[in-house]
Amino acid sequence: MINLGPLRLNYHGWENFYLLFSLTLTVGMVAPLEERPLQHHFRNYEIKNKTLQVPSFDDIISPLQARLEEHFKFVNVSVVNCPDFTHPPASLAAPGISGTRRVVAQQGGVRYMMPYPMEPMPTYSLVHFAQSVGFKDGAHIIGAGQGPVSIIGAFAESVPNLYYSRDKVTNRTKVIHGTRLIKMKRKSDITIEYDDTGVQSILSDLYITEGKQDKVLKVTAKKRLNDGGKNFIVIIRKLLSELGTANSSAMGGVFFTRGGNLKLHTVPEKFGERKDTSDKVKQWLYVYEGEGVMTCLTTFFSKDLENWDFRLDHTHCYSDQGKGGHYWEDTQPDRIEYEGYFNFATHAIRADQPKLEKIKIASELTRN
Repeated sequence: MINLGPLRLNYHGWENFYLLFSLTLTVGMVAPLEERPLQHHFRNYEIKNKTLQVPSFDDIISPLQARLEEHFKFVNVSVVNCPDFTHPPASLAAPGISGTRRVVAQQGGVRYMMPYPMEPMPTYSLVHFAQSVGFKDGAHIIGAGQGPVSIIGAFAESVPNLYYSRDKVTNRTKVIHGTRLIKMKRKSDITIEYDDTGVQSILSDLYITEGKQDKVLKVTAKKRLNDGGKNFIVIIRKLLSELGTANSSAMGGVFFTRGGNLKLHTVPEKFGERKDTSDKVKQWLYVYEGEGVMTCLTTFFSKDLENWDFRLDHTHCYSDQGKGGHYWEDTQPDRIEYEGYFNFATHAIRADQPKLEKIKIASELTRN
C-alpha cells in the first residue's frame, strides 16, 4: 500500500480479489453484537437496473433559481466546467463527477439494521459492485453509507470516496482509497479515520461515474431566509419531483458549506439493545452541530422507483475541523453558504433490497 496523504493507493491481484469475495464466516446469534466474533458475508444478491430520465441542465436552471430565491438571499444556478475535486477541501479520489455512464445506486437498507443488525451482516465490496453494474475497467465511487462494521468491529458513518482502474495488460486493479469514517467512541468524542477496506456494511447510497470532468450544474445559495430552506438537498430534490414526468430522475455530487454550522448525526461504535421504537433510535443517535468548511457527498431521487424502497436523499459530510456525519440541515441562517456541483444519473441501481417485514423506525434515521 502506498500512502498519498489523505488518499491510499492499493494494488489488488485477482488471486486476493477472489479470496476477498469468497469469504463467509458464520456464527450463531447468542451474545450481543459487540461480544460476538466478527463476521462478514459477501453473498449473492439481486440487482435491479433502470434507465433514468436525464433532463437538460437548461431545463432546470431557471426553475431552481426561482425556488432557491424563495429561501435564500443570494442565489446563482449555472452550468460550469467541473472543478478538480482532488484538491482540498474535497480531496476526492478522482477529479470529476461525470462520464458517459452515471449511476445512483442503493445497497441494502435500514431494515438490515433495525431493530437489530441482520446476521450474517450484509457486506458489500465497492469495487466488485461497481464492476458488476457496468464499470469493468474503472470507476469513481462517492456517497453515504455505513462503515465496514464486521471488519473494524464498530459502527461508523461512512463517506465513500474511492477510485479504481484496471491494468488491461497485467489484469491488476489499482485502487485509490479516500473513504472517511466518522467514529464516536464516547459521547461527543468524534474522530475521522481513513478507511482502505473498500467495503460497506448494511447499507450505502452511491454515485458511481468514470470520475471525469465535464459540464456540471453549479448551485450557490447564501443567507437563508426561512425554515423552508434548512435542507439544501431537499429543496433541489422536491423541485425535480415537481418538474418530472412519470419517469424518475436522480442526481449525485458534492457540495460545500461555509460560514454556518450544520446539524449532523453520528452513531456510537456499539449497537447495544434492540432499536424497536423511535425513541430508542433517537437515544442511540448522537446529534450535534458540525463547524468549519464541510464537504458533503450526496445522492437524491425525484421519487421512488417501482417500490424499490429507495431512500430519496442521503448525504454524509466531513470537515476541516475533524467533524462529520449524516447531514440534516444548517443551523445558522444568517451565515450559511452553500456551493454545490451536481450531475444527473443515467441509471438507477437497487441492490440487495431487504425483503424483511417493514418496521416503524425513526424518521431521524431514514430522513425520507
